[in-house]
Amino acid sequence: MLSGKLEKTNEPYAIAKIAGIKMCESYNYQYKTNYKCLMPTNTFGPGDNYDLESSHFFPALIKKIHDCKIKKKKTLELWGNGKTRRELIFVDDLADAIVYFLDKKIPKNLVNIGSGIEKNIDQYAKLVCEIIGIKLKIKYKNRSLIGTPRKLLDSSYARKNGWRSKTDLKENILETYKHFLKETAFKELKK
Repeated sequence: MLSGKLEKTNEPYAIAKIAGIKMCESYNYQYKTNYKCLMPTNTFGPGDNYDLESSHFFPALIKKIHDCKIKKKKTLELWGNGKTRRELIFVDDLADAIVYFLDKKIPKNLVNIGSGIEKNIDQYAKLVCEIIGIKLKIKYKNRSLIGTPRKLLDSSYARKNGWRSKTDLKENILETYKHFLKETAFKELKK
């Protein structure tokens, strides 16, 4: 940790996370506590934030593709160049990891929690289109807005200590989309 330069758009968030990790590390050293920091990769699942102004990339992708389907559009517009790579983990996997490591005594206080499933944005967009049942032409704009080019965690320490991801990407995306449809229908009823 702290061996490389932080990506500019992620810097404030990263500094806050690092401060929390170092605090837990210090408490464990000084007071012999068993605090752990689980560092998840990009999570997705039911109950996500689909607001296009404040959501993360994957729920925004689901919403944009759904909107294309509803509005019978033929083209999906995305920022960047489609080559940025991200790892995803389903929320139930993260919850499972939290429970698993809650009382576990391990020497390190920082544990990466990932699925090992990594795709580029273009691949995720095509996969979501397939699951939702729509064929779209993908057009990229603002091609320089790529953020961190790659986010893949080394989750070998979690595996070494007995925890493994159970994420089934297609199944979990479908479950997430079904929940999204229920949320959308509920919001429409409330209007």
